[in-house]
Amino acid sequence: MILIAAVYLSADAVSGEYGMLLEEETHSPSVFGFGGGEGMTRIYITDTKLRRDDGNKSQSTIVRSDMKIIWMLDHEDSTYTEMTPDMVQGLGIMGMMVFGVRYDSLTGVPIVPDPLFIQTGEEKKIGRWLCRGWKLVETESGDDAVRASVTLWISGESGLSSSLYGSILRRMMGDAGEQYDPFFMQIDRLRGYPVYMETRLLGRTVTQKLVRFEKIFIPDSLFVPPSCYRPKNLN
Repeated sequence: MILIAAVYLSADAVSGEYGMLLEEETHSPSVFGFGGGEGMTRIYITDTKLRRDDGNKSQSTIVRSDMKIIWMLDHEDSTYTEMTPDMVQGLGIMGMMVFGVRYDSLTGVPIVPDPLFIQTGEEKKIGRWLCRGWKLVETESGDDAVRASVTLWISGESGLSSSLYGSILRRMMGDAGEQYDPFFMQIDRLRGYPVYMETRLLGRTVTQKLVRFEKIFIPDSLFVPPSCYRPKNLN
């Protein structure tokens, strides 16, 4: 009886909240000296927190909307980097340019193509979900060097919504995502979650495929750098 009580007490002592765990099979090639490979990416998301563990298990990203902090964990040398607003803004701009977002040369205000995606008319079953194809609209702009070719296979049968996908993208961008409402409004129009995504950029292809998801209890310890990790010196 004492042992059983101890087990229950230890479980109650773990602080956390319920959220969603998504697992995706990912494949990415080596780009600019960064290693690629195949693996299982895990995303933990709650109302105010997100953690993304890369498939190669070398890095994790923790986004704390409640604290306005983003940490990048490097598991190979047990270090972490706290992202500054400028760093997050820069990564956000690069990410949006891949989707074809441009910026007013005078004001810097984002210019989001509309429509951003169009349906291909194709359907196929991926895993256990029937999906419909969507493709990033191609443009005739001459400054598309960083623009990707993106194909999404969207399913409305998975039980996940496009708003969850948009929420994940928003969290990864931190405060920089606040000025991209026209982009996220179009993501919401997809009417389902991207079960499979293929991105072709600079002659290389990155794919991610949803394998499973579930609602789970997520301990708060997942959303902070481990105590044994040390901050990385950026100088």
